[in-house]
Amino acid sequence: MPVRYETGATLYRKGDAAERVAIVVAGSVESSMSSVDGRRIVFKLDTPGRTYGLVSLIDGRELTNDMVFLEPGLALEIPFAVVHAELAADPALWEPVARLVNERGRYYLEQMRSFLLDALPSRAASLLLGLVEADRRVTPGTIEIDFRLTQERFAQMLGVTRQALAPLLRSFARDGLLRWRYGCVTLLDAGRLGELARADVEIDPAVDRAARRPRNRVPNLK
Repeated sequence: MPVRYETGATLYRKGDAAERVAIVVAGSVESSMSSVDGRRIVFKLDTPGRTYGLVSLIDGRELTNDMVFLEPGLALEIPFAVVHAELAADPALWEPVARLVNERGRYYLEQMRSFLLDALPSRAASLLLGLVEADRRVTPGTIEIDFRLTQERFAQMLGVTRQALAPLLRSFARDGLLRWRYGCVTLLDAGRLGELARADVEIDPAVDRAARRPRNRVPNLK
């Protein structure tokens, strides 16, 4: 059945027992959670077309993070019992389900690896590229990120303050890597951003310490 959501409405909540798969056909969705000290940690921003609830469909366990609409949205929701019946009738359908779950899991694991090990410029470049689909990253020319993204929200995704992030974004703009105006982000050189994302970048340790907030134990997300 189609279900409409208002801005800020929760599609799924961390710790809930999911009972349906949701295919978002309108509206962008934020996957996030709150740390014990009240900080909001944003893991992923998705444009329409994503399917949610598949991990719980497979293992029957509670959800690992919140999923919230950033604008008015619409989701097609299918009860788990119906999906399981279709999968039992046609086991070949398990393959695309597994691919979707694996793709999402790889993204989270890579983001956690970058969050823990990479210098801030590499982390920022990697995350910017992660906000666009893989096939668009190799397209010559500029790439528009498909949803409005504030610097505050991007800082949350990197685990830093907006004040610490601002100098880095200014340097990216000066170097011709991106344009960021009123929440509209354009990647001007995906190739160079990719090189930076893969680089072992050395930065001033004092700058990196200032950018990183104290962290709690990293949650185990799948």
